[in-house]
Amino acid sequence: MMASLNNFFVIERLEGKTNHRQWRTEMEYYLGHEDLWDLVSDSKGSTEQITEAQCKRDTKAMCKIGMLVHPQCQVHLKDKDTAKKMWEAVKVAYEDTGANIVCILLERLFDIKLKRCSSMKQYVTKILDAAQEVKDAWYKLEDTLIAMLLLTGLT
Repeated sequence: MMASLNNFFVIERLEGKTNHRQWRTEMEYYLGHEDLWDLVSDSKGSTEQITEAQCKRDTKAMCKIGMLVHPQCQVHLKDKDTAKKMWEAVKVAYEDTGANIVCILLERLFDIKLKRCSSMKQYVTKILDAAQEVKDAWYKLEDTLIAMLLLTGLT
């Protein structure tokens, strides 16, 4: 299910591991656009008194995260009292950064071929998106390897 936000863009609801990477990226942009990203990304715990305005912002971020998570996945959010805790709970539940996922992502990347794409633009986009997924899984991927994959996939 897709959620339309302010007639500006659409984010597919989080359904689990299958779309977590895409959802996370889109949520980073969305929360940034709404000036709420600092509430989930700040790794430093605030020692200062929380103001009413900060509390309202956090509640707003919690609602936005909750609305964009499929009901079957909301079990991980139920007892969380801050947007940061909700974000971390989703990360723990659905982010896969083990060696197995790196192998799967590399296999997908190496399997992309121009002949299976409708255009050169789609081919390049698929390669770059797949390479970014590998990097997101904490695997260092050199630009020269990406260039070589682009060239070898042309045949």
